[in-house]
Amino acid sequence: MNFSGQYTFSQEEGTIELDYGKNEKLKGVSLKTDVSVSLNSMQLLFNADKLLDFISKISSTVGDSKIGALTSLIDQYDGLKIGFELSRVK
Repeated sequence: MNFSGQYTFSQEEGTIELDYGKNEKLKGVSLKTDVSVSLNSMQLLFNADKLLDFISKISSTVGDSKIGALTSLIDQYDGLKIGFELSRVK
């Protein structure tokens, strides 16, 4: 699965916005995440509800319905954040 899009990094806000709005199948799909960048890594922290909505839109575009169980589980928590860290490979 390959989607083209763009991202915008705001150092002042400490955010990255992923935007797939120019993709015909994903018009209007975007997601903003908190980001922390260091010399050797980048940490992304997403609002869980917004991340799942984003993933659901992408999943429906490719006809994958497996996200429902995860959505049901996460809907039970308010203010949940999901994140991951990317490390530079030497």
